[in-house]
Amino acid sequence: MYIITESKDPVYDILLVQEPWWEKINHKYRTVSFPGWQTILPKCPIQTTEHPRVAAYQRINANLEITLCNNIISDLDVMALNIKREGDPREATRIINIYNQKQLGEHPSITYTSNRNGFTLCNKPYIPTREDLMGHASVIDLTFKNPVANGGNIIRKIYIDTSIGTLSDHHTIILQVGDPGHMVLNPMSNKLNWKHTNEEEFKQTLKELLEENRLKHNQIVSGMLNSDKQMAMPEELDRATEFIQ
Repeated sequence: MYIITESKDPVYDILLVQEPWWEKINHKYRTVSFPGWQTILPKCPIQTTEHPRVAAYQRINANLEITLCNNIISDLDVMALNIKREGDPREATRIINIYNQKQLGEHPSITYTSNRNGFTLCNKPYIPTREDLMGHASVIDLTFKNPVANGGNIIRKIYIDTSIGTLSDHHTIILQVGDPGHMVLNPMSNKLNWKHTNEEEFKQTLKELLEENRLKHNQIVSGMLNSDKQMAMPEELDRATEFIQ
């Protein structure tokens, strides 16, 4: 946790932790919290006799939507997170933080292998993910990307940072989320002020616009915007909405 408190401008927005600190504070068990970071626990509630083995920290104001997928798995040793940029219409990328892999068949909805459904192994050869105090190194933490993350600049970079010192013998795995290639803006977020609008000028301007686009307006009204129209294709609705805007 030292790395969070000391980093003034970190290159990461999400930090996955195994074996987090867990103690009773003011009659309630909890883990460490930090200013500017949101703590994510693997499930809720956690009983007083239980101890979570995984946790995550999300940097506040990082422009990310993160959803804990307890509908997939609710376990103290595993957590699944759906992650994407705010406003990005594409499917979220799922990251799984594993402390202890479950027995085969216990949670059949989660697959850890890379030879199914186009998953790609991201670990580079000869880069250790764990080193103990005796200097023994191994690759025990594996990171996979699904086909959605492979395209569209969703996951821009994944690497093992062996220079970050933590209280764990596991190195830090950094995943950098890229900017979305296509952003869908919400028209309802436009701030419109009608307090000082002249009603007559507005109606006259609207009348002139309709006159300039009379043919297209009549086509949309007769073909789409009427009570007799019960069904429409998405393309037709898009054209009508674009015209109205």
